[in-house]
Amino acid sequence: MAKHTDEEIELFAQEYAISDDPNKAYLAAKPNTKASTQSIYSLSCRMAKLPEVVKRVSDLKSQIKVKAESKFSITVEQRLKWLKDITEAGL
Repeated sequence: MAKHTDEEIELFAQEYAISDDPNKAYLAAKPNTKASTQSIYSLSCRMAKLPEVVKRVSDLKSQIKVKAESKFSITVEQRLKWLKDITEAGL
């Protein structure tokens, strides 16, 4: 089996965590590949199963989830403040 560099693994994991598409992730990690479409499919599926890739993708997805929750969640306090502002503006 081909040895992948740390940089290739990181690029693959980052793209895979975002897109969930191993083929797209493989092409991001190895943009100059001359492999056929069928070979890319096979190689990308194998790469997605590497223990270091599985762990890194899991870590990245956890980070993505935390960021999304903190950025897009609206607290009860924020909603109450908005209601108060709307009520006061109407008086």
